[in-house]
Amino acid sequence: MEAVKVWLGGEGPCELGTRTDGGDEPGVIEALLLRVEPKGWIVEGAQRWKYIRKYRAGHAARGGRNHEDLHNVLGLALKAKDVGCKVLAFTRDVDADDRRADAIARGIALAGELFPALVIVGGVACPAIEGWMLALLGVRDSDAMSRVRTLELLRDREIEKKNADAYVEIVNAADLAHLPVGCGSLTDWLSTARTQLGRVLRGS
Repeated sequence: MEAVKVWLGGEGPCELGTRTDGGDEPGVIEALLLRVEPKGWIVEGAQRWKYIRKYRAGHAARGGRNHEDLHNVLGLALKAKDVGCKVLAFTRDVDADDRRADAIARGIALAGELFPALVIVGGVACPAIEGWMLALLGVRDSDAMSRVRTLELLRDREIEKKNADAYVEIVNAADLAHLPVGCGSLTDWLSTARTQLGRVLRGS
């Protein structure tokens, strides 16, 4: 059976590893997907968020406050479809943008309408990917922290910020079945990954 092709999207090397440069070192997204489904799929390629060509959805994007990340999600989905991928997997840091989570959710919903054959595993990382790292280390209430606080707590644990290898090691060592309370952005993303990848790989 031919492996399912997956396209990745994220902020940078921590999320994407060396995939955007043609390498094969995984980042956090790929590492999490491997923990969920270790076989049956391959990474076709990846795209950093700042290089996404925005998809202008026109009237389809109306009905709520507009936000560039809605168009970024659609642009990422179009790229995944154009390169022949069945799955798009991405994360986007919330940072201090209180509109971003809604824009990402709306973008995913619109992408599902525009590209119905594409399976999407996507969502926001609160407050950023460092919050997910803390949650994977067992720290509770990471979603509610500021980004500065997450960096402080990682530094206290002698974890270098934006070190892709260190972040992937955290993913590989984590107990995904017993994550702490207060990391809903991560648990929601993992739940979507399990459901959607399972559906693609096994029809379940």
